[in-house]
Amino acid sequence: MLSIERNLTEAIIAFGQRAVILRPLFAFFGNIAGYLMIGVFIVSIFRMTSFKLKSYYFMLAALSVIISRGVITETINFLIPTDRPFKVFGLQPVNAIDPGFPSGHMALFVPIALVAYSYDKRLGRIFLIGTVLMGVSRILLGYHFPSDIIGGIIVGVAGFFAAKAILPKNISK
Repeated sequence: MLSIERNLTEAIIAFGQRAVILRPLFAFFGNIAGYLMIGVFIVSIFRMTSFKLKSYYFMLAALSVIISRGVITETINFLIPTDRPFKVFGLQPVNAIDPGFPSGHMALFVPIALVAYSYDKRLGRIFLIGTVLMGVSRILLGYHFPSDIIGGIIVGVAGFFAAKAILPKNISK
């Protein structure tokens, strides 16, 4: 790990620890917001009137997540194990036993946000903003380094476009 990233992460975590009044917000976005996003995403899919579109966007989301979170992230975690900031900086341990790079949260929620954006620009923008806040919060909480978050975003985008390339083109119309 570069000393620049280590110093930057240490400064971000220190800010997060000093910003006591904002910690519940960091905890919400870092730990809880994702569950709400998944719930809203599922409801938005089920509200679609076309079974064909409903099926397409559900398959796109599922395949995107399988590729990005299930295949790419797990392969990288296995091949390149990395420590998380809470271990490096001796912070209170969190319930995370897997390596930090790339962020599994970003690899999961970026494709979901991109799928939502594909069928509902407003909802997609809200999800993308929520996902970015989730990533920043996970750095502030000491769960990830910035490179973990950026890596997870790249993996999530790659999973989304790979899934889009695999699925039949005419099903979304």
